[in-house]
Amino acid sequence: MTALGAVLMSLAAVGVILRRRVLVAVALGVAAGVPSSAGIVVVQPVPIFACVGAVAGVALFLRPVSDGRPRALSLLSAFLAWSLVWTALAPWVFAGVPVLTPRGGVERQLSALTPLDYTTTNFAQAVILLAAVCATAFLLRSGTAQLALAVAAWVGITTSLVRVGLRQIGLDVLAPVLDTLQTYYANTDSRWRGVFNEPSELAAFATGATVYAVVRAARSDRPGERLAHGALASGGATLLLGSASGTALVAAAIILGIASVLLLARFVTSGGRGAPWIVASVIVAAIAGLLFGDVLVEPTVDLLQAKIGSKSHTARSGADAVGLDVLWSTHGFGAGLGGNRSSSFIVTLLSTVGVIGTSLFAWVLASAVRSGSRVPTALPAVAALLAIVVAKAVAVPDLGTPLLWLLLSASTTTALVRSRSVGSIPCDGVEWAGPGSGTSPSRTSRATPSTSPAWSPTHPRPSRPSRP
Repeated sequence: MTALGAVLMSLAAVGVILRRRVLVAVALGVAAGVPSSAGIVVVQPVPIFACVGAVAGVALFLRPVSDGRPRALSLLSAFLAWSLVWTALAPWVFAGVPVLTPRGGVERQLSALTPLDYTTTNFAQAVILLAAVCATAFLLRSGTAQLALAVAAWVGITTSLVRVGLRQIGLDVLAPVLDTLQTYYANTDSRWRGVFNEPSELAAFATGATVYAVVRAARSDRPGERLAHGALASGGATLLLGSASGTALVAAAIILGIASVLLLARFVTSGGRGAPWIVASVIVAAIAGLLFGDVLVEPTVDLLQAKIGSKSHTARSGADAVGLDVLWSTHGFGAGLGGNRSSSFIVTLLSTVGVIGTSLFAWVLASAVRSGSRVPTALPAVAALLAIVVAKAVAVPDLGTPLLWLLLSASTTTALVRSRSVGSIPCDGVEWAGPGSGTSPSRTSRATPSTSPAWSPTHPRPSRPSRP
């Protein structure tokens, strides 16, 4: 067990023992902020988020919350069941199909693909997915997803900035604590990776966290909260620039394009409401372009020229082509979790869990986005969820990305809480006043009129018998 794993797993275990689910949520958030670290080592290192997710699964099993199951969780259970069953069958059904194994190196394997067979990676990816679903189910049922998401965003951004500063002065004292999961970590002087194993992973995390912080700041009515999330967004944008990642560049272009279309559509449908702000934004953008255009455009062009035709671009394109071949060779069923690793998240999903699994996961995402978009406090999580899916579709294939699962649960949790007739979720002696409410937990009795089912509108107080 690593030092960081011992701390976070102990914190989550204390939360289970003391029935304080907030502690488990905090441990999940911290683990999601440092996802490239190991929690324990059993034959091979196990991601720290998977370790804490397993503890969250135990907490959910010991004290289940029986106040309804959101639709996204039912769909997620179906996706999990299909993925696990097919992972157990695929290497036997389609044995020998040429694939790219996750641990073989893309460039080396492109010239000599590996025949599909059972490997330890199949089991490892199945365990990671199971732990991620357990963590999601815990956050959904306990109503602490927004807390875990906020912790993850702050921990990931601030810790990465601190580590970048330490590496710049040649004093990377955090390496023995953080670099415990992968056998290879990208160490370059020109590109930042923060607490992640490579710059593209940092870019994907920073994309989601930055969008979350921007939307959170824009929708906040409190000056202090707006300032704090503005600072978080600035830190995330700084990490995006420092990563010098093609993933960040392409994802940012797509996200800005979609955001522009949505703002224009909202402007038209609202009859021109907000026109002064839009005009002011255009003027500010134009002035910034005139003053800093060369500073921004030149590095962007250099990055594009460096990426197009490079070994990395060729390898990623080849990996996606192999993934589509695997999908075709398996008749649309895929090679199972861990059976193939392409560059794009979408292609990797198709080549591993097939059309059925990909459709189920897309249904989960659509359900979360649809339910979360109906609740204003869920919009930051929904926007960040869409942003990180775009970034992963470019060049981050891992299904077990912790921030993805926290955003998924946060988008769904808030909508679930809004749909209940009870205004808050009792969490074993800690009443959380709704995810995203910005309030801190407070001690309360489970038998108060605001939380007890006996006093809720769905269970009305029995009327007194009338006197004869």
